[in-house]
Amino acid sequence: MSESKSSLSNRLCGPIESIETAKKACLPALTLTACSATIWTLIALNGLFSPSSYGYWSIVYAVALGGVAWGLYKMRKEAAVVALVIALIGLLSGSSLFKIVVDLILLLVSVAAIRGTLAYSLLIRQAKADENV
Repeated sequence: MSESKSSLSNRLCGPIESIETAKKACLPALTLTACSATIWTLIALNGLFSPSSYGYWSIVYAVALGGVAWGLYKMRKEAAVVALVIALIGLLSGSSLFKIVVDLILLLVSVAAIRGTLAYSLLIRQAKADENV
């Protein structure tokens, strides 16, 4: 009898066996990214009416995070990788213990998003192959 092997990510986060579970794996990253884009949009709008310390960078952050959120909504693998890179940059530039903890949470959520988008892509490809056979 062969023992079924499970990966470390399946043991920690659970297996992704359907398109619905793949979408659920991306939901936390999508939610956090959309909230971050909203906050940066509010900061950018506030900066238009009164000078803020962020200058025009808040507009760049809002657009970038909005694009990542849209990509995660569309289950794009590239958006999940960009979310991971943003989380890594935030983690490396951490200045306080609170910021490091928040960035670690974002990093873990980004890894879950990568798992979800890759599994979604694989499941869609398998479903199309099953239809053609």
